[in-house]
Amino acid sequence: MVTRADKLFEKFSLSRNGVIALPITVSESSDGSISYSVYKKLMRKVSAFEKTYKDPFCEDNADKLRAICEPLMKKHGYSISGDPEILTELEARVSPPRGKADTIILKTCDEIAKYPADTTLWNLDVDDEDTADVICAVIENGHVAAYACVNDARDADGYEITVECAPQYRGRGFASSCAAALTGYLISEAKASVVYYKCRSSNSASRRVAEKAGFTYTGRSMTFVYER
Repeated sequence: MVTRADKLFEKFSLSRNGVIALPITVSESSDGSISYSVYKKLMRKVSAFEKTYKDPFCEDNADKLRAICEPLMKKHGYSISGDPEILTELEARVSPPRGKADTIILKTCDEIAKYPADTTLWNLDVDDEDTADVICAVIENGHVAAYACVNDARDADGYEITVECAPQYRGRGFASSCAAALTGYLISEAKASVVYYKCRSSNSASRRVAEKAGFTYTGRSMTFVYER
């Protein structure tokens, strides 16, 4: 199925002010069905591609999709930023996933400031006014060793989370513990019905973190990212 990408983002990205463009995103669900979200001027060519090629994720076919993008993106001054980004998507629903009880919930910037982070960690910040914007952290020797936070509100009743663990603490279950604790909080306190987790398909360690926290595979996506 081929549908038009978000109209406002498309209009902005093709304007003189846009710096990032996502002309084609391909999604595959766990049952193998594939959908395309594309810019308006690419819909006819992508529809023809869909009828001819069944596996858009293989390298040769991904190159064909890239070739479809090139004329439009070059016209607007864009160039592709590396290979297409392929992400694995997982989710947890209804009941909190399993996890260790060695995490704490940090809801305000003042609470976070009590625990200095390892220098390899970043993004330790929350919006004090947003009840869903919290950090679940593992504290080791008085420092934040790993944490999970809300990355985005995906829809009216769901959130996407991100997880990070300092290198010297990896392999001890800290990251999956944070993911499980944050998911439980979002389901019980923020009333989320679903929590999402994304990772690069090549990052098997990140996928294991999600699965140990109770997430299940729901599909994958491939996005062509252009920069100007």
